[in-house]
This record gives sequence, structure tokens and C-alpha cells, in this order.
Amino acid sequence: MFGGLFGKKKMTKLEFTEFVRRRTLEVSSETKVEIAGLLKLEITTDNYEVVSNLERMWSECGGMPLDKGSEVFERMFRGFLIATKIKEPPFNRRKDALLPVIRNVREPNSAIAISRDLPHRRFGELVVGFLAFDLPDNIQFLEEEDPEGLGMSVDECWTAAISNLEAMPYKIHGDRNSVYSTLTCGEDYEASHLFNDKLWRRIEDDFGAPVVVAVPTRQQLFFCSSDENSRVDMMALSALKFYDESLWPISPLPLIRQESGWKDYDLPPRLLIIRRRD
Repeated sequence: MFGGLFGKKKMTKLEFTEFVRRRTLEVSSETKVEIAGLLKLEITTDNYEVVSNLERMWSECGGMPLDKGSEVFERMFRGFLIATKIKEPPFNRRKDALLPVIRNVREPNSAIAISRDLPHRRFGELVVGFLAFDLPDNIQFLEEEDPEGLGMSVDECWTAAISNLEAMPYKIHGDRNSVYSTLTCGEDYEASHLFNDKLWRRIEDDFGAPVVVAVPTRQQLFFCSSDENSRVDMMALSALKFYDESLWPISPLPLIRQESGWKDYDLPPRLLIIRRRD
């Protein structure tokens, strides 16, 4: 189909540029696609004209045979088609479907995503947050080509995802006088509210002290003030029970909010039973 290019041991930059040009025409034959230089394509439709740089795509997969690098190429090629407006992003991979999700770092999908250096943020030893698209039946982590396809930077994707989370309705059960409070919102995004800084600033203003949070599962978030050890103890032990019984546990270890972000709470000796569960 591509005149021998697909199985070459290594393409030149010009051959790779031609490969992408022909692959683009295969997807959209009505689009005019011409080589504008090494690793540059000029794309013309009835509505616009753009010169697209293929340097990033080349750096990721241009130096390997496409029969081995085809999965990497196809992911990046989809992003290229969206970025150049040849194809619209599917509904579930749009800005308004972005949300942050919380996972245990030892989950297989988490470990794979971290090893691939997909966008993520750590919360202490066991908790990690990812950017994801909210789908009707599941979620998909943000892939490396998605920000370009959305016309956004990774930082802008984080901002959009957190903004979408903050717009979700949620309920707080309990108050300043409760042993500890819980947050519910449905849709498995309770733990994701670790990202909701606006919420935690309001709660800390009410507490007059840093907040301690437990996210034993994806669907549960408990919190209390750090200034009363007995409440922290009771909350942590309650969270441990849910962690032990959950099919989707996140962490038995409480987190405390500091200026630099969420950190593992310094467990006193009386709670070391929790440490032995991690």
C-alpha cells in the first residue's frame, strides 16, 4: 500500500513525511496535502490552510519500523488529524469530558500509565491522580497525543478537568461538630475531590486548621480537622475497614493538606496497624 515504506528498517525524514502525507490522503481524499519541507505538510481544505510540523511524531516513531511502531504512530496520527481539523474529536474526547481521577499507584493500569509518563500527580505514597475522559461505561486516561488534538497544553487540560470537577454537584454530610464528615457526589468521583482546592480552602477556613482526608476507595472521601487527634484516629480506622473490604481500594493512609499539596499524614504509633495494610 505504501510502496515498501511500511516495512523499512528506518525511514529518512523525507520518506516519513511522504508516508504521513499518503496516510492523510487515505483518510481524507478530498483534502489537499503537500510536502512543505522536511517533516512539514501543507494541508488545504475549502475552509482553511495550515502547515503542520511532524517533528514530534518523527521523534516518537520515525526511527523505528512502522510494523513495530505502528501503535505509537496510529495514536499520534489520530491526534494529528484532530489538530489539523481533518477529523473532529469524538464526543468523549472533548474538553468538557475531562475529569481528574484518583487511583492507587499499584493498580496495573496506574503503573502502566506512570511508566509511560502520562500526565499524573502524586498524593503521598499510595495515591495518584490522572487526567481522564469520562465515558458512558468507563474512563480513558488522557493519552500523550490528546492535548494537541484538543488544542490545549497539558496544564490547560488539568485546569479544564478540575473546573469540570468543581462544577459537579456534591453533598457534605456532617459538620464541624461531627467526628468526621463525608463527601458524596456519585459517578465514582468522590476521591477525585482531592483536586477541589476551592472546597478545601473553605473547609479549612471553617476548621481553623489543616484538613485531614481519607480516600479508602474511589467512591469514598472522609475528612476532619487535624487539630483533634481522636477524630483523626476514628476516621482513619473507619476508612481502613472500607479499604479492606473494597474491590477498588485506593489507600488506607490518611492525607493532610499542606501549602505544597496533599502529603501522607504522620501516623502515631497507636495507628501503625494502618501502615501494615498498605
